[in-house]
Amino acid sequence: MRGRYSLGMAKGLLITTDNTFTVIDDVKGSTVGEIISARHGLFDIVAPVNTPFAENCIFFIDDEGLLVDEPQPNLFASLLTQRIIAGDVVLVGDEDEDGNLTDIPELLTSPEFAEEFQEFVIKTPMLREALVQRMETMDLSPRIMSMDEWLAEQKAHLN
Repeated sequence: MRGRYSLGMAKGLLITTDNTFTVIDDVKGSTVGEIISARHGLFDIVAPVNTPFAENCIFFIDDEGLLVDEPQPNLFASLLTQRIIAGDVVLVGDEDEDGNLTDIPELLTSPEFAEEFQEFVIKTPMLREALVQRMETMDLSPRIMSMDEWLAEQKAHLN
């Protein structure tokens, strides 16, 4: 039986909030929380990421990234996932047929890729400002709602 994200060793990419890209040769489940400096060592998985250069990849993100006093947006992760991600992240390939994580595409490990993204960020400073402003206005208080209410809210977001 396949274990969803069994977290075996895989080549990944650490992407920090200051847009630094670092190749990690052996991402393991036991070290993910440490690699991304997650408070309490807790992390979540955002999957799948499907773009032309990062097909079938997943992000490990800080479970409490948006809950700290001054959350720092991760521009790269936010752009790829189309949601607000705060804190450092690790990008790896999705699981194989045995349930083990796979390596990220080689393109993502090239220095040219990181340089191009950093250039993009420098040329569009309003992007970071927009994410910070959005994070400041997000309502992160817990809410209890019925499944019908949740489905209606999701449907409203799609329209």
